[in-house]
Amino acid sequence: MPLLIRWPQRVKPGTRINAMIQNVDYAPTFLEIAGLPAPEVIQGRSLLSLRRQTGVPPSTTTPPHSGAYNLPKIEGVRGDRFKLIGYYDHPKLKLGEQWELFELEQDPQELHSQHANPEFAAPRTWLEAELQRLRHDYGVPRLEASSPPLLADKTSCVTFAR
Repeated sequence: MPLLIRWPQRVKPGTRINAMIQNVDYAPTFLEIAGLPAPEVIQGRSLLSLRRQTGVPPSTTTPPHSGAYNLPKIEGVRGDRFKLIGYYDHPKLKLGEQWELFELEQDPQELHSQHANPEFAAPRTWLEAELQRLRHDYGVPRLEASSPPLLADKTSCVTFAR
């Protein structure tokens, strides 16, 4: 979902920043706006770094999905050009663990996974390492078949409105 912000004293009207954000980034943002430190137990990063263009990205992972609503458990990570998604424990299809890797510039509708394509080994390896780092940072264990349910979140972009 897009995020629109109107803050005339601090944000120039018409500013648009294409960056992925998550719901976990809201609390640290509001705390920073209020001049309060974010407690260590809060996940996510303040979005104000995007406005300042400091280059510090907000969260870029999709936390694991519990597998509710007849869907598999899902986790993923993405950058500007690639997205890596892992699926586990489909409640009916019993397919085990499956992975997809999408090159978003050439395949914006995510129709053709490149996960098994050796030409995409470098971005796949980088995204796998990034997912591992984010699991560690957020204290989320690696999902595996029959892992306990966890909550889901989504990524998006931020737009500063007029």
